[in-house]
Amino acid sequence: MTRKLMGFGLIGTIIHVISPLILIWSLNTLFNTGIPYSFKTWLAVLLLIYVVRFHIRPERPYDPFLFEDEDEEDDEDEEDDEDDEDEIQEPQARAETSKQTMEALERFQAERKSRKGKSK
Repeated sequence: MTRKLMGFGLIGTIIHVISPLILIWSLNTLFNTGIPYSFKTWLAVLLLIYVVRFHIRPERPYDPFLFEDEDEEDDEDEEDDEDDEDEIQEPQARAETSKQTMEALERFQAERKSRKGKSK
């Protein structure tokens, strides 16, 4: 593990040293800016990269507690076995409700017909 950390540190250092030079080269190539390769321009580009990175980064770092509710769906199956009984009884309750609704609709239509008959 120490070798991995040392290797990552070495690679990270090399990338930090080379990336300003690559940016200078790309600006010179794309826009014919004529920026010289010197320590002063390298340092200026490095600072520019860090300033841009600072302003682009998110205001709040990643917080695992912000996403703690995502795992609750998996735990819900284990904790709430009572919901299964409700799901079984739900179609029966729906049928009962629709039967009551139909009866109420029939009563309403019958009352409406009787009112129309009385008004004629």
